[in-house]
Amino acid sequence: MMELDTIFCGDALNVLRTLPDNFVHCCITSPPYYALRDYGAEGQIRPVPFTDQVPVYMRAADVMLKERRRLVFVVRETPLSLIHLRNMAALTEAGAVILPASPSFYAAPQGIEELCGTVADRTVALLGVDIPRYEWGK
Repeated sequence: MMELDTIFCGDALNVLRTLPDNFVHCCITSPPYYALRDYGAEGQIRPVPFTDQVPVYMRAADVMLKERRRLVFVVRETPLSLIHLRNMAALTEAGAVILPASPSFYAAPQGIEELCGTVADRTVALLGVDIPRYEWGK
């Protein structure tokens, strides 16, 4: 039996293929910017009809929204275009959470690792993982 509340790191497509059906509640992945990854879909980021050719991360996101589970998008690209903003609004209306990858300075991070950790901490907290982290006012 696999442990629950486990974070798997690696190529999302390869890792998801190793897990049993209905095991994953959330998959965090980075879109294939500048064709650094090939998910086998023409245009890669644009939506395509749901077929066997749909990238697994798009299907996973669709299932999360359909089943009313927590779906968090950590948005790091800026500046945002009107298309980005409208897509994020549509995702929010569908039940997703949009989390800008903006580091927090409230805890006075002492280095780049701690600074980046503020984004990671907020992300896993939104996913319901209980970890020790800085919380404003506590």
